[in-house]
Amino acid sequence: GDHQGAAAAGLLDSAYANDWARFLAWCDARHVAPIAADPEMVAQFLESESTLGYSPRTISHRLAAIGHMHRRHRVVPPLLHKNGGTIRATLARISSAQTNQHPLQATTTVLRSILQSIEEDTLDAARDRALLALRIAGAFQLSELASLSFNKIKREDNRLEIQLGRGTPRSRSHNVLTIFDDAVLRPLALFDE
Repeated sequence: GDHQGAAAAGLLDSAYANDWARFLAWCDARHVAPIAADPEMVAQFLESESTLGYSPRTISHRLAAIGHMHRRHRVVPPLLHKNGGTIRATLARISSAQTNQHPLQATTTVLRSILQSIEEDTLDAARDRALLALRIAGAFQLSELASLSFNKIKREDNRLEIQLGRGTPRSRSHNVLTIFDDAVLRPLALFDE
C-alpha cells in the first residue's frame, strides 16, 4: 500500500534528480520560487534548455520532473495550472524547431573524428572538411550541399550565412541558414581554410 507508494516516489526522485537540480539552479540564479512555479517561468526554463541543445525528449523529462516535485509537495504542477497553455505552446515550438537542428552531440563526435581523418593537405581535402562540417552544423540535405557555391555563402564575424535554393532577393531572408562557429566542428575555420 502506502509503503509501495513511497518507494515509487523515491525511485522517481532519483530518476528526476538531475532534471530537478538543473531547474533548482536555474530558479536560484533568477531568485524565483521552484515550487508553485509560475508556468510562464517554467516555459522560459524549457526554452533555455532547448537553446543549450537539449533534445525535446530531455526537455519533456525536465518538465515531468518539475511536475513530479510539485505533486510531492501537494502543489498543482505548472502544466496543469490555468496558465499551463504557455508551457504546452513552448513544448510544441521546441519540438518543431528541433527537427531542423543539427544531430545530437554523439553524432557530432563521430563526425568530428571523420573530419580529423581527412588529413591530406590538398585543396580537395580542405574542401571535403569544410563541406562535411557545414553539412553537420547546418543539417543540410545532400542535394542542398551539392548546390552550394561560394557566391551563396556570406562570411560574417562569428557566423556564415548561407543562401538556400534559388530564391529571389525578396524571399531570401526566409531561405538563409545561419551557421555559428562551434568549438567541436569549427565550421568557420574549416570554411576559411
